[in-house]
Amino acid sequence: MWFEESVFYQIYPLGFVGAPFENAPAEYNSQGVEVSFSGAKSTCPETGSASSKKSAEKSSPAPIRKVIDWIPHYQKLGINAIYFSPVFESDTHGYNTRDYGLIDRRLGTNEDFKEVVEALHEAGIRVVLDGVFNHVGRGFWAFHDVQEKKWDSPYKDWFHISFDGNSNYNDGFWYEGWEGCFDLVKLNLRNDAVVNHIFDKIRYWVEYFDIDGLRLDVAYCLDREFLKKLRGFTSTLKPEFLLLGELLHGDYKMWVNGEISSFFYLLLLNAFGGRAYTDQTQYFVLPWVIADYNCDDIDDASVRDLTKPMGQMESERRQNYDKMFEESDHSYFYGSHYMHFGVILYFTFRIDPFCLFSIHLNRGWDHPNRIFTSIGDSWRSASFSTPADVKELIPAFYTVPEILK
Repeated sequence: MWFEESVFYQIYPLGFVGAPFENAPAEYNSQGVEVSFSGAKSTCPETGSASSKKSAEKSSPAPIRKVIDWIPHYQKLGINAIYFSPVFESDTHGYNTRDYGLIDRRLGTNEDFKEVVEALHEAGIRVVLDGVFNHVGRGFWAFHDVQEKKWDSPYKDWFHISFDGNSNYNDGFWYEGWEGCFDLVKLNLRNDAVVNHIFDKIRYWVEYFDIDGLRLDVAYCLDREFLKKLRGFTSTLKPEFLLLGELLHGDYKMWVNGEISSFFYLLLLNAFGGRAYTDQTQYFVLPWVIADYNCDDIDDASVRDLTKPMGQMESERRQNYDKMFEESDHSYFYGSHYMHFGVILYFTFRIDPFCLFSIHLNRGWDHPNRIFTSIGDSWRSASFSTPADVKELIPAFYTVPEILK
């Protein structure tokens, strides 16, 4: 994939061109924003959907074209991909979008940005745009329609609105903002009309501007069903189209893949099975996965056979356990267990308060050959070399690096 080997450079366009913080007041038509510049008029290209019919005026080189002047510098730095923070028409800082189909008037026109992308591509530099899909600005054309028409607006279900309350701006209705910021109006990404509108705009960005990917703003807030649809949709537009998500909280694989990670899945299985972090006798269990700790690369030969428990990993050991089961008066296999308090302390004795627990349990320091000093040695002990050792792993093995210091 091209993006795995690329050197990215980020540009915040509004700051790059020294644009004023406040955008000019918006003028609206039935399905978009009307933009006027001082000077001779020129018509912006159609955006590929009925949501934007706009005119543009310009009399001097567009500020966004300054990017072209910097291309030799980017090449000197070895840059081969540029991520543009928001470029579309917005109220102020770019993340409060007014219209997804129109380049911000403070930057230039759609034609100007198209020429910028073409120049970057000619220089071998890919282009990734900021996809701000969780929310829009109060100046977003559809939200403006709701402000004017209230219940009668066909766009009222595009947002999370209640007409039983009021907003901080005295709109006559309450709406959900992003993390309590009511300058950013949260979109209803479960509404098919909203999703279709966004996809229409993305298609236009690819077909007209020829962008190479999207950085998803606050991706951790995005509806996961929307993310699945977005991945499927963008895959049809352009080979190796990049989706890069901003994740500040949680397990990133839940958003990137649209699914939960293997780690989180195993935690859920433990919880559903009645195990708990607060129960030393029914503590969470995670399996050993790697079976060869001397290999340079991970392949099928270096991965544990997860169809077998630890006591059955090696044939001679399995035969000894079978014999023990047949000959023992109590009919047991191992004489130990894959998870108990000793296993928890074995892996965690380097961190407080488990170090003190271990010293108290053993009435001093444990015997040196029973202290966790090597992952490979621990695997060999549990999988074949020590008859009474069949321990599995604890979650901290994958999440708390301090236990390995």
